[in-house]
Order: sequence, then C-alpha cells, then structure tokens
Amino acid sequence: MINLYLYKKNRINTTIGILCISLFACATTVAHEMTNSSAQVILRDGQLEIRLLVDRKEWQRKLHDANGWLTGRTNALLTAQMSGAEITATLTKLLVNHTKVIVNQQRLLLRLDKTPNNSLNNEHDLIQFRLSSAHSFSSLESLLVAFPASLGDVYVSVVRPKYQLINAGKAYQFDF
Repeated sequence: MINLYLYKKNRINTTIGILCISLFACATTVAHEMTNSSAQVILRDGQLEIRLLVDRKEWQRKLHDANGWLTGRTNALLTAQMSGAEITATLTKLLVNHTKVIVNQQRLLLRLDKTPNNSLNNEHDLIQFRLSSAHSFSSLESLLVAFPASLGDVYVSVVRPKYQLINAGKAYQFDF
C-alpha cells in the first residue's frame, strides 16, 4: 500500500516537473522573438510616462516605402541620403507628433525624455524611446493611447504604481 502511494506521488511530481520544463521552454522561445513593438504606459500622480520599445530596422524599412508615404499609410519618408542623425530626428518627430494620449477626455502633449542612441539588443536592433507628459488629474478615469501606424501593432501594458515606505524589519500588505 505504501509503495503504491509513493509510486503515485513520484509519478505526479515527475509529471508536474515535465510540464513546468515544457512551459518554461515555450515561454523562453516566445520571449526571444519580438514581432511587435511594445509600450509600457506608467500613470503616476501628476505624470504620464511611455517607454516604447521598437525594432528600429523594421520601423525604418516601413518608412523607406515611398508608396506608403504617398498613400498616407505612413506619416514620414526616410531616404537613402539621410544621415543617422537625420533619421533619428525624423523618427523622434514622428513619434512625438503622432502618438496620441488622452486622459479623462483631455489630450496630453508629449515630450521626448530620452533620445535612443544605442541598440538594446543586437539581434533585432531594439531601441527605447521615453515620452512623458505632466497632468493635473487627481483621479484617472480613462486612458486612450494611439501610436503611429508605421510602428505596426504595439503591445501595451498600463501601470499605476503604488508607493509605500516599509520600515526596516516590517511588512506592508498591498491591497488591490
């Protein structure tokens, strides 16, 4: 009886272990392949921040298409004669002017906080833009976000941080 119990327990543990390893392998494979741009919108008291992660090569490829620019699918055109600084300036201007953020039915004006200059990932040439805007809302009821169409699909997460000082040796429970 005891041997049968131990056999079933070990079999369950082995099955759970194999399942966990399989899920981890799948998650790792997906995590290394970026097919969309991603944005994190951080809503703080008095400030909104957007951290936008973009595959620069892919975005530039879309903006080199003259037909896309002429038909209005893109809001800017990059040419082969442009320098790296001109390309960065065009991408920045496009992003600041065509990213739309509306909080509580009021449009916020965005400013660039950080100009990307280095790739974050050698495989994809990932760059991060940081945009921000001040706001005076005491309570946030709605948020509308739109990005330039040339970025393609953008995976967005919205964060509202909770702040609390935790004294040394003490605990604090965050309720949601």
